[in-house]
Amino acid sequence: MGELLTTDFLLAMGNKLLRIIVILVIAVVAFRLARAIVERFFLNQAGARQFSFGEKRARTLKSLLETIIRYAVYFFAAIMILQEFRIDTTSLLAGGSLVEAEQELHKVLKLPSYLKVTALARLRLGDAQYAQHKYDESIETYLSFVQRHDTNDNVPYALFMVAKAHFQLAPDDFFILPPQEELDLGPVQQARSHLERFVRQFPRSRFVTEALSLRDRCLTLQFAQHEYVIKFYEKREKWLPLVFRMHLAMQQFPSRSRTLANYELLASSYGKLAWRTRAIEMWTAVAQRYPEERARADREIAAMNEAIAADKAKGLPGDMPAELPPCASYKPETATESEDS
Repeated sequence: MGELLTTDFLLAMGNKLLRIIVILVIAVVAFRLARAIVERFFLNQAGARQFSFGEKRARTLKSLLETIIRYAVYFFAAIMILQEFRIDTTSLLAGGSLVEAEQELHKVLKLPSYLKVTALARLRLGDAQYAQHKYDESIETYLSFVQRHDTNDNVPYALFMVAKAHFQLAPDDFFILPPQEELDLGPVQQARSHLERFVRQFPRSRFVTEALSLRDRCLTLQFAQHEYVIKFYEKREKWLPLVFRMHLAMQQFPSRSRTLANYELLASSYGKLAWRTRAIEMWTAVAQRYPEERARADREIAAMNEAIAADKAKGLPGDMPAELPPCASYKPETATESEDS
């Protein structure tokens, strides 16, 4: 339970609760203001001949109007609260028509496949399923469209929607759940793969800009998961898995992971593992890439050299063991990649 109640989680939950409270307060204030306006209207118009009502009818109309206002205000408040929970209220309001549309589209699909209307019906069926959050079904429908109508002009759109549907299958950023980076991001990887394939195949598509933006969101989520795991190992002083995870992050997300803080953490972890030559190389890279950190880097390098000399004086190797997993051969201290892969 303690792992779930992280600072980020509590802040996110507090922010959601605060926003919901503000929505409710605004709704109550709006209703009371509207009710006051209604009462003032009936009070001011009570003696006017053109607006004169019988007392009983006036009370009825006033009560009816207040009821309508109450339901309208609270309805919109409920919609806003649902949106805070990332619930698509548009599809909820249109749910009935979407279900009917899906039923009618299934009927059209029984027509001969060579008819243009059949291809369009299959595509719109995928759209209807997507709008109802039936993402798995929409993926199957879009892929079926591509397979059956591979020369259709809407193939790029269908493939783009496949990627979007995969992304929608990712864990939601729901305030009572752990952060997304702590959950399974398999669908995010699927979405990213489809998006990258889409951009390569259709570089001039009108959906490329949105595809690249969505791919960037995928990369951000995936890198956030690496950061979460690295912090997890750092907190528990598990230096070897931390190093390997940092290597993986720097290989796959160089533009996001190659920061001073990560270089320093990696150099420090090398030192904890007695990988002193690697630590010296890392601190040397820090001094070269961040001149303002040269003084500190020089101190760390001197300390590593002293430790190596002290161990060798005792007949010890003074450096990392010879047999290491293959991933230890990757050297972010000398790598030059600049783009996330």
